[in-house]
Amino acid sequence: MDRWTAFMPEIYALGLAIFWLILSVIRPSRQSSDYRWLSLGLGLIGIWICWESSFQFGAAPAQIRFYNTYRIDLFSQGFKLLLMIGYALILNLPKNLNCR
Repeated sequence: MDRWTAFMPEIYALGLAIFWLILSVIRPSRQSSDYRWLSLGLGLIGIWICWESSFQFGAAPAQIRFYNTYRIDLFSQGFKLLLMIGYALILNLPKNLNCR
């Protein structure tokens, strides 16, 4: 396994956070519905990245990196996949839900 492919979900999530922060600072008055397709596309790309990185660990033993402080295994990659699915769902929920 390549050294950096295991960290692609973290790098992508960091890039997304920086992107949305900069976008909200540059254009604070824009409606969130203007970016619906962008957020959906970025969420689906993130799900794909997490999905691909989780299949690299199958039944392999856990890899420990950064002086025994970071463990990479199927559980951690699957958890990142769940977080990215949550990201995609939350950003793309309809804004006009009538909760009574």
